[in-house]
Amino acid sequence: MITIDFNQLFKTDPNFSKVPRIVFDWVTEREKEFPGIEYQIRFSDRRSEEEKKSGVDYDRYERVYGPSLPDLRNVIFPLSKQVWYVRLIGDIREARTASGLLKLLDNNDPRIELIPSDNERHSLRGYVRAKPITSSEEEMVDIRCDRNINDEWEFRGTPQEFMDEKVKPLLN
Repeated sequence: MITIDFNQLFKTDPNFSKVPRIVFDWVTEREKEFPGIEYQIRFSDRRSEEEKKSGVDYDRYERVYGPSLPDLRNVIFPLSKQVWYVRLIGDIREARTASGLLKLLDNNDPRIELIPSDNERHSLRGYVRAKPITSSEEEMVDIRCDRNINDEWEFRGTPQEFMDEKVKPLLN
């Protein structure tokens, strides 16, 4: 099951269902092999200041797995302008296998690195990028989804319109 969680977007088409090619390829391949997992896709804009504070050089990695191996639930795709997240929802053992990280670790893939962290419980692992990000990886393509969380939003407007129409009346 593929779920799109673009609810941080305001003024958006409720049927919006485009993701970067690299995310599309990864998710559709995994969904065929592991249909019992829900793949929840979302994104955020790159925030270099927050990335610096976290200590993770996202530009270095093609994918980042976390928060840690025992609790592996997220596969992160850092692209040039956005960071795309795929949350693996379902049985934790199947989610770890579906992530592909265990296979990389079993094969002693030299591109897998442990990302140092102050918090031992959140030891991310990164898959080192072999080549720079290409335009074909970032090309936006339609993805079939079973649920688009945007469809559940009644409000369609800008963040300021949301504040003016929905939040300010509650404060008065």
